[in-house]
Amino acid sequence: YFIATADEENGSERGMAFMTERHPECFPKGTVINEGGGFYLSYRGKDYLLLSVGEKGSCSFTIDANGQGGHASCPPENQAVQKLATAIKKLIDTPLPGTQTELGRLFLDTLGIEQKKEANVLFDSKNPHEEMLESLYRYMNSNDININYVDVGEQINVIPYKAIAEVEFKLLPEI
Repeated sequence: YFIATADEENGSERGMAFMTERHPECFPKGTVINEGGGFYLSYRGKDYLLLSVGEKGSCSFTIDANGQGGHASCPPENQAVQKLATAIKKLIDTPLPGTQTELGRLFLDTLGIEQKKEANVLFDSKNPHEEMLESLYRYMNSNDININYVDVGEQINVIPYKAIAEVEFKLLPEI
């Protein structure tokens, strides 16, 4: 079967998740191809076609900050925007645990890279192809946090009394 669906960026409730739930007979040994791959990179004289083989889990939440609002010419001390900025900074500065995933090991094996415990540098960051490979390898083995949306109002010359951020953790399946 070939099934093309939409809604991947919104959790796939009306896309692939819907299809696997309603029509499991279509997926006895299915493979899902995602937009995360499909391009070539060269490494040590060989071309590799990258493909997406899995996805991190997602955990989303909203941060609401409240404070004093007012006119920008006389800003209050207890501002919602400052509270939100402090909370976001703490989140992004907090290291998240990662792990060597099976996908990460397979990635290195396919490229012919022998990983040694003492070697932290696997790729040449001055080479654009290797810089991309390093970035992909890091992504495969790390949990991430994204700030997807921030709302502090739209009025000009006004300090808002409320500020909101939508935050998303991208979590490895092994964690």
